[in-house]
Amino acid sequence: MKGAFAKEEYSWSGSVTTKTPHEQPYNELCPEDRTACGICLMRRQMKRTMEFFNLTLNEMELYLYELSNVLNNKKDSSSVFSGSLLEVDTTNCADYIVLKYKNVFINLGNSYNLTSGVFTAAHTGVYSIGFTVYNNAMNSSGNIKPTCVILRVNKNHVADHSDNNGYDQEDSMTTSIAIALKAGDKVDVILPCSCSLYNINNYNTFSVFLLYVNATEKLSN
Repeated sequence: MKGAFAKEEYSWSGSVTTKTPHEQPYNELCPEDRTACGICLMRRQMKRTMEFFNLTLNEMELYLYELSNVLNNKKDSSSVFSGSLLEVDTTNCADYIVLKYKNVFINLGNSYNLTSGVFTAAHTGVYSIGFTVYNNAMNSSGNIKPTCVILRVNKNHVADHSDNNGYDQEDSMTTSIAIALKAGDKVDVILPCSCSLYNINNYNTFSVFLLYVNATEKLSN
């Protein structure tokens, strides 16, 4: 005779095993009311699904927050200048003049000072610097001077252009470099008094922009 809370099962060997309700599979706990068990299973599955989506939503919100911070930091660290000469006045030139590129194409971050002609690095990092010069010997009023300019960082010679006007009437040169700068470093282009440029149609240009910040491994070399 079976007890009220036990169930006997017979095996081929003749032995008898007994299962209590708490040992039975989940789907056998309520054999008389399958609907109730189905609802319970659905609730569990819905709970798991909601937990999964809540976790995914939290991860997405965190990712968007971090991405927003990255974009804001990138915007704050932007430093770009590009411009061309409007005029070259060597009237009072003693040794050299600092070229002032007042025809501004872009000055993002306001790192370039139009009055002094100096670009000041706002952030420590690697910068790209490019400059182009142009001269026309036919417009030198009979006083033909070589074409030359010097790129400086903190008043130290970094790169230059130099060409003597010979049989060719026009000279044009472009230089582009990548260089590690510290925040506060000053970059300019000077024209020695012994040289000349011919300014027309934005031929003489100067551009600087930040490639990436915090290049400490470059600065330590």
